[in-house]
Amino acid sequence: MSRVAARSLLYVLLLVIGSGSISAQIDAISAQDQILSITQDIAAADSSHDALAAINARLDLASLVGLTRAVRLSLEAAALADSTEGATALSLRAHSTLADLFTAMGEMTKANHELVLVQQLTQQTLEQEATEALERAHEANAHLAAERDSLSVLLGSEREAAAELAKQQEASIEQWQLISYASAGAAVIILLVSVFLFVRSVRRLRRELKEVKQEVTWLRMVNRKAIEERVATPAAAPAPPKAVVPVVEPPPAHVPASPASPLVELSEDDAMLLALVRRRGAERLTTLRDARQRGDHDKVIRVVHSLKPQLVSLDAEYYTALCARLVAQNAPQQLSWNADLDALERGMGQLLAAH
Repeated sequence: MSRVAARSLLYVLLLVIGSGSISAQIDAISAQDQILSITQDIAAADSSHDALAAINARLDLASLVGLTRAVRLSLEAAALADSTEGATALSLRAHSTLADLFTAMGEMTKANHELVLVQQLTQQTLEQEATEALERAHEANAHLAAERDSLSVLLGSEREAAAELAKQQEASIEQWQLISYASAGAAVIILLVSVFLFVRSVRRLRRELKEVKQEVTWLRMVNRKAIEERVATPAAAPAPPKAVVPVVEPPPAHVPASPASPLVELSEDDAMLLALVRRRGAERLTTLRDARQRGDHDKVIRVVHSLKPQLVSLDAEYYTALCARLVAQNAPQQLSWNADLDALERGMGQLLAAH
């Protein structure tokens, strides 16, 4: 049993030693690959004149190689960093690496020199960071001030807009008030005008109704007078027909009968008829002349129709045939139509002028 145990222990030791050797070999191979890759990066950065990439690559490679090569790479990195603007942090890293390398090599003078440079670069870095922080603070303050001014301008614009809107609303309210007042006033005026027109219309209707009643009374009188005349005048016996030789003679000039003259004594009925004719005659005569001047023959005929009963009742001999010719069919086309109208106007003028 002891031999078996010893043999097993020996196998374990050999296995451990072998695994460690294999791991060391793997680490060595990995380190070599990494060194080769970084070396290629250095060459590429140098060929493209990328100073920052070249500095970082050299410092990364310095941590993987021996002291001598590491010092050389760190010195190259420090020289590049010191000559490159804006590479203060890389310069600080390079000089810190040199200080550690010189300390490890026992070269304290060089290590102290690098430490002095590290201290200076640290101070410079702090000052630069402080300056940058101050600049960022100034920029932030400027940005805040700009935003504050923008907000102030915006707030002022909104206040002005609100004030303008308030003025517009106030003006609109005043305008609507004026419109409402004007509408109320117009409604009152329309109401008053309507009442006035209604009253005037009622008065006119009453007046016209009164005149219509008077004309109805007059027509009844005319009808009664005509009936009395027919009753008083016996019907003449028809004469035997005989040959008549037509004789063309000019019609005798006829002057309207005497109701218009103060020398003739009028009956009560004739006096009332004459008063009715005079009351509406002037207006109808004016209407007749106006329609005649405008060539409105239809209206002329209507006026003659309205005057005919009264005029015939006053002077049948003068107005019967005259009015019949004026209202006959196609009367305006007759040559004598204007002369008949002149005769009608003269007769009415005498009736209206008599007192």
